[in-house]
Amino acid sequence: MRPPIVSNDNPLIKEAVSLRMAKYRRRTGLFMVEGEKMVREAVENGAGIIRIFGTEPYLGEGPSYLNGCGDLIQPVSGRVYRHLSGQTTPTGVSAVCRIPEKVIDPAQYGRLMILDGVQDPGNVGTIHRICDAAGFDGMVCLTGCADPFGPKTVQASMGAVFRVPVLSAGDGDDDKSLLHRIQDTGFRLAAGILDADARDALAWSPDEGKWALVIGNESRGVADWLAALADVKLFIPIRGGAESLNAAVAAGILAYRMPG
Repeated sequence: MRPPIVSNDNPLIKEAVSLRMAKYRRRTGLFMVEGEKMVREAVENGAGIIRIFGTEPYLGEGPSYLNGCGDLIQPVSGRVYRHLSGQTTPTGVSAVCRIPEKVIDPAQYGRLMILDGVQDPGNVGTIHRICDAAGFDGMVCLTGCADPFGPKTVQASMGAVFRVPVLSAGDGDDDKSLLHRIQDTGFRLAAGILDADARDALAWSPDEGKWALVIGNESRGVADWLAALADVKLFIPIRGGAESLNAAVAAGILAYRMPG
């Protein structure tokens, strides 16, 4: 095993720490995951790992899921790992992975999740996890969404980041051209929205065919231009005193109205 890194100024540590910032993730095409569950998911899903950092005590336990990863493993001291970690209580293992290629081809899929300016990283990551659980083929992030490969987003995805592909606006398309491209492959849009002509989501079932579920920004909802494209508008009945539901909660309810 390699000798441990004992300095925060080591170039490998500096690179890994920089990945907390979106501009460095975009520049390098890399992102970082942290904790045994997420690193295990990365290993098991062949997630393009380029390096695994582990504390000497953690690696000394010989976790079996790291068998065969010897060339990727870089031990670090506890002090360096605390600097590297973005968690309050570091778990002792992290991995630097390549951001997956943008492989969403709407022509090949039948269920998509479209996020319109969902800004909270926890919401974006949780919705990514919902896509995984509900069998959606991919998640599309329009302008203004939290970075799906940011640390908090990745953590909230609970491994979905390795299984459900993501396409972000700006990867060759602006929002409107991307939506039109999705529609041109036969997708109809179902938007979660509070509107006079919206239908009760709990009493609605989609017709056969390809559907994309649209979830809007936490405060303003779905943008007007996007709502105008919707084939159906859905609302979730609120019977108590709450004004609205959390975006991820709403996405979860609506996702299971749209089985694959």
